[in-house]
Amino acid sequence: MIGKSAGLKFILLFLSLSIFNCVQRDSHLENKAATTLVFKHGKIAGDPEPFKKLLKRFEDENPGIIVKDETLPASTDEQHQFYVINLEGKSSDFDVLSMDVIWVPEFARAEWLRDLSHLLPEDERKEFFPGPIQAVTYNGFSQTFLKRYPMRYISQQG
Repeated sequence: MIGKSAGLKFILLFLSLSIFNCVQRDSHLENKAATTLVFKHGKIAGDPEPFKKLLKRFEDENPGIIVKDETLPASTDEQHQFYVINLEGKSSDFDVLSMDVIWVPEFARAEWLRDLSHLLPEDERKEFFPGPIQAVTYNGFSQTFLKRYPMRYISQQG
């Protein structure tokens, strides 16, 4: 049975996997120098406090990583335009993004997303509602954003 907190768990997992996949993790981080990730997202409808708490929780669980959240306009058309222009232009102004699920196929075809299926095994996916998992799946692979240009942060996985 899916618990009431499944939605929150999915958001936290998605954010964690997205950021984990974009952060360089090597020995130079041992000097406690913080890595700042710029997270672009649309305007949060309603009270933004739970979202801020989620980001704070991620930072608490991942010492050495600071998430700088930057809000885009509420209009998904404007968000889409911003992302496409910046990703095609190879901008390095942000590291992680939140996007509308209808953009997953387009962004995957443009190679702006990376397969993260290996980070969430099939048996663990049963803990989440199937709809959100299916929404971020393209050609059988769970996708997340990974900026490829320039490659400021490189994952250990790839």
